[in-house]
Amino acid sequence: MSKTLALDFGYVLRTTSALVALGFFPAALPAQQVLAGGANLFAPSPHVGRELGVARALPVASSYATEGLKANADPGTLVRSEPATEYALPPGVTEVRILYHTRTAGNVDAVAAVVLVPYGQAPPGGWSLLAWSHGTSGVARECAPSRIKSLFYSWETLGVAQLEGTIQDPDFLGTVALAGASDLEDGLDSVLRVKIPVLNGLVAFWVYGVKTVYPELDLKDLLTSKALAIYNASVEDGCSAASGAFAPLSTDEIFLPGWKKNEYFREFRKRDQPGRGATYGPLLLVGGGDDI
Repeated sequence: MSKTLALDFGYVLRTTSALVALGFFPAALPAQQVLAGGANLFAPSPHVGRELGVARALPVASSYATEGLKANADPGTLVRSEPATEYALPPGVTEVRILYHTRTAGNVDAVAAVVLVPYGQAPPGGWSLLAWSHGTSGVARECAPSRIKSLFYSWETLGVAQLEGTIQDPDFLGTVALAGASDLEDGLDSVLRVKIPVLNGLVAFWVYGVKTVYPELDLKDLLTSKALAIYNASVEDGCSAASGAFAPLSTDEIFLPGWKKNEYFREFRKRDQPGRGATYGPLLLVGGGDDI
């Protein structure tokens, strides 16, 4: 394919797929050891989360402007592109920030991405195109990986891309997703089961997704009063800061009894079961011992 390589999708109206996987914030990590880089989403408190956000945030670039959007554009239609130099990447990496149309929750939205061309000699025929699916980075506009200096997951994607270019595997589909579960309910159950409060923010962001798809959902039917108060005040308050707001809450204090019977949860669960769908070619799955 062409010389382009890795994509970071996610921003403007909603966060969608691309450049990275879900990273967990160690609950015992002292605040002074929190790093601005890497895939740290979860924080032990809002204060620590805000420190993370300030350290890694980038200003809104002109490429995010919504002028020029087309009401009926096909998904994948490019709106604009511009060179970028502000990401924390190795010397020699070429960065291009793009805005394009895609489909999310049944709507055609504008989404930002970052295209990375690795350093070094390209393989014969040029670099293959690799779409990198990142995990949850938050629901606020500044949580898009393209708004974060480290692209949320630093530049690990380049290593995968360069390896693929070396192997030249003809069966590789071109998309990599690193995640601890295939279906939404699997991931949700795992977080609730381990009962690590620092991960509660992930549950809150999932609830935000359900509410986005089903605006008629009354969160009073799903969340406890304590969880709902934190949700209303904090879910869109930054990325790690929003996540940290839920850390003081016990995992058992999030949902009301019988919440899984909620009609909107049941419908949302049906929408998000990729593990039960058919595959149409070889698929690379990567897991680790620290996955929940």
